Amino acid sequence: MTALIRKIHRWTSLLFSLAVAAIFAGMPVMTLPEWVYYLPLPPLAAATDRHLPFRAALSGQARGQDAGGGVGNSASPAQSADRAGLAKRLR
Repeated sequence: MTALIRKIHRWTSLLFSLAVAAIFAGMPVMTLPEWVYYLPLPPLAAATDRHLPFRAALSGQARGQDAGGGVGNSASPAQSADRAGLAKRLR
């Protein structure tokens, strides 16, 4: 499922980029109709991460478990110590 989502995201991102590039390339050449400026919006809407709230349910995780960095971010003591050490080194 994740591979399919990535593939869809990759192609819609490409469509968005091409639409924006075509608009910028066409602007100096001629006056474009207004509807052309709305062409990048459908791929942009499709490429956003709207699937993220459903990711835990799609992967079969039980309710109440942390899906990796979400609400209830419970780090192990070793991870907390690593983060504290990194923060100290960055100062």
